Amino acid sequence: NFNKDDDKNRPGSLETSDANTCEIDVESNRYGSSDRVGQRVDLPTSAGHTFFKLSTLFRRNLLNQYVRNITNVVARLLSYGGLAAIIGMVFWRVGATDSNAGLTFQEADILLRANLFLMNVSYLLPFSTIPVFYADKRFLAAESALGLYPIWMYGISQVVLEFIFLILTAIVEAAIVIPMCALINPVISGSINFLTITSILIMSGLVGSTTIFCCSIWLPTQDLAFLVGSTIVTISLSL
Repeated sequence: NFNKDDDKNRPGSLETSDANTCEIDVESNRYGSSDRVGQRVDLPTSAGHTFFKLSTLFRRNLLNQYVRNITNVVARLLSYGGLAAIIGMVFWRVGATDSNAGLTFQEADILLRANLFLMNVSYLLPFSTIPVFYADKRFLAAESALGLYPIWMYGISQVVLEFIFLILTAIVEAAIVIPMCALINPVISGSINFLTITSILIMSGLVGSTTIFCCSIWLPTQDLAFLVGSTIVTISLSL
């Protein structure tokens, strides 16, 4: 017959003392030892458990999509850098001016067009990440079905990782485009000018990446995600 009190006294049994702590009685036979070790272990609270899941998922996605997929990371960096160089050649030194009083209206208009073109490139380049999102979507479908974590945790980890990566790509783009296109306003300092252009590139890239990520997660196929994503981009650009 099963006796709860007898099972409670066996080695390795777990005795709950309150909602968040438990008493663990362990008997170790490793290396011939029969020492009994009693210790109290704090069970994670709801907030701590959520943070643990989120941090674990963040590390997993970092390893799978960036550290172990270094080929894709290098290819994306080269794409951003190469297109920035092409834009620099197309708009070669358009912002160059001999005046210390600032840009004229015509010079400012040309610079605005060059910046808009660069923003559109940063906005459209995340389309290349659709296969990466769909490759990892298999793990998301299996693990979320098992209840290991909610989908919003996966989404947050992906947005944060893309934000960090887009900071790197924006720095690469700005370092190439600013000297080639002379995107320098003499009225403000060079550091503020660099940070302003970099921030614009980060935001445009993040909007495009988030749009593609949502399409990849919500839609069943890559073709449909590309179609819906391109429709959204076309409408947004026309506005």
